[in-house]
Amino acid sequence: MRAILAILLIVSASTAGADNQVLLAVLGEPQCRDGASVVVRPLFAMNQGKWVALNTKDQADAFLPKKVRWTITLNGHDIGVLSSTDSGIVPDPAWTYPRDYWHLPEPGAVLPDVLNIAKAFAGWCDPPQHRPLVLATTVHFSDPEHWKQAPTSYKRIEFLFSAFKDTLEGATLCFDPDNPKPYRLMAKDLRVVTRMISRDGRQLVALKLAKNSFECGSELGEVMSPRWFAVGKTIRYLGSDLSLIDIADYDHDGESELMFWYSGYNRDGYTLFSKRLQQRTDFTWNYH
Repeated sequence: MRAILAILLIVSASTAGADNQVLLAVLGEPQCRDGASVVVRPLFAMNQGKWVALNTKDQADAFLPKKVRWTITLNGHDIGVLSSTDSGIVPDPAWTYPRDYWHLPEPGAVLPDVLNIAKAFAGWCDPPQHRPLVLATTVHFSDPEHWKQAPTSYKRIEFLFSAFKDTLEGATLCFDPDNPKPYRLMAKDLRVVTRMISRDGRQLVALKLAKNSFECGSELGEVMSPRWFAVGKTIRYLGSDLSLIDIADYDHDGESELMFWYSGYNRDGYTLFSKRLQQRTDFTWNYH
């Protein structure tokens, strides 16, 4: 009898831990898989006040139950619920785990039909037909930092010019790869593609080159991906190859998290910014 009671207590504790664990995932279409159904890709877990990526089997086994109930969020609001189960996929070799492992929505689940009209979130392959949606094991989301879209007619591009130029790491730019004649980059050559302002006046600004440009003598193609900056009393470069998916306080700590789609050369995935944009956590994978 005592042995049975001990087993029940262990099972109960395990279930409680799963219920209390804060997890994030994305509901979306896998890249580079023609005709693939929408899947649930578990991404991050909250562990001792920090987000960790579930990008290895060992890491996922430590935090991810075989079955998870999620809340679907969009623009900081709950838009539905969804349960997912372990797909049983065992990626081999190990480096393919973050690319090839996911959960499956339970049979009969009613999935949100949010089309990717803007053809955003392109990766190593084509843009998905539906926009990715963030899933969390918490409920009742909000955006306590109140990030709002702002006009892109930003009058302080000169203020960001030096920071943008630093991201090029000394590369010289050309308009025509077949006629590699360098041009001198100036503030007027930049344009704002996204600008957001928080309630306390901090800004999130994405800058890109106004004209198609190439790194002279390079075979990597255009240098056109927007560069993202956190702008306050100082300027901090956040990264490039990012597309904003959603903003919400997923772990209910009173601060907003920002989920991005990431796509670079032979690498796709997701990036989460937290702690007032001070902490970055990446979940990415390669194709070869």
